[in-house]
Amino acid sequence: MPLQADAETTVHVIAWQNPRDPMDVDDDEHVVPLDALLIINDLNAHGARNLPIPPGPDFSPPPYLDTSGNNSVEPLDALLVINRLNAQ
Repeated sequence: MPLQADAETTVHVIAWQNPRDPMDVDDDEHVVPLDALLIINDLNAHGARNLPIPPGPDFSPPPYLDTSGNNSVEPLDALLVINRLNAQ
């Protein structure tokens, strides 16, 4: 009798994070100060919030605003981009 195992696999996908490089907010293949500015501008317009936010007339993805992968947009996301730029 062949062995059989019941297994469940969960794949976590973060729709608001760039899969190629989380710090590349606008997905232009470069991490530049604009990536941090896009997050800061979004925070100024909408405040910190938990994601996902459905696309609307004033907000359509990308940009990929969740650089930390914690399903929220917060100042930490901009800081991670700034730290990456400072390390280069």
